[in-house]
This record gives sequence, C-alpha cells and structure tokens, in this order.
Amino acid sequence: MAIKILAFDIDGTLAKTEEVIPPHISARLRELEDSKLRIFFISGRTASYLAGLARGIDLSRIDELYEVVLGLEAVCRYDFKLHKYYDAVEVLPKQNSKGKALAVIKQYLDLKTEEVVAIGNTIVDIPMKSEAKEFLFIGDSIKESGIQNFNSIEEAFVYIEKSI
Repeated sequence: MAIKILAFDIDGTLAKTEEVIPPHISARLRELEDSKLRIFFISGRTASYLAGLARGIDLSRIDELYEVVLGLEAVCRYDFKLHKYYDAVEVLPKQNSKGKALAVIKQYLDLKTEEVVAIGNTIVDIPMKSEAKEFLFIGDSIKESGIQNFNSIEEAFVYIEKSI
C-alpha cells in the first residue's frame, strides 16, 4: 500500500528547538507535498504556532477541517478539545498523545496505518508509532521494533523519497 501522509514532530526533528525550519528542509517538505503526499505536523506547540509555521513554509490545507473533525469517532472516543483558528485547528486530548492526534488525522483522511509514516525525535513522539506503518526516529538511537533510526532529517528524507 502506498504512503499517503507524513506526520512530523518539529522541535529537534525538522529544526533545532527554538529555531526556524531551515530553508532547505522547507524546500524538501514542499517537494514532498507537491508529489501528492500530505504533510502533517504533530507537536506540543500551539495551533497558532503551527499555523504560522505552515504559512512560513507555504503549506496550508485547512479548509473545512474543523467541521469534519467535530464528527470524527476518534475525537469523541478520546474526548478531545477543539480550538478553531483562522488557518488551523488545534486538537487537544485530555490525555495528550501525539498518537491520538495522528489517529484523528487518519480517520479524517480515511487512511490505513500502512499509508502513514511518522517522524519524531523524542520519547513523546513514540505514541505516533502505533498509528503508522513506520516510525522514523531522528537523532539518538532507540532500539525498539518498528523504529528506523536516522542521524538527521536529511537522511530520513532520502529514505522517504526512496520509499514512495
């Protein structure tokens, strides 16, 4: 089954913490999106931060997301709180988990686990692993089944591009 979405953590994965995403990484994200992959950011950051980030790298597919997310079974099951912004929807579970957020995205897009690759760099990103075919870990190595380790996001991009 073909990969349809990429779910990225931001801090430490796409950029150093508290730094902007470097232009060459932004360009790679746009290339991946132009190849018909959908790009999602799953982060502990606020929706306004993520919306600004998406605008800054020219990724913005929000549209009717809010209305659709309200009716999703995963949103009801995990008792999420939703906040609607001009250009983003913030999905906040009472028991925060990036895996639960990715479950909502998958349901919204009617995707199977085999169509998702998740990318992160810390222990809080690992819950995305259960919702993805592959989990790509950037930086320090984690020895766990289902985790591919990469020294840098650039190495992970090469892997992703060979896999699609």
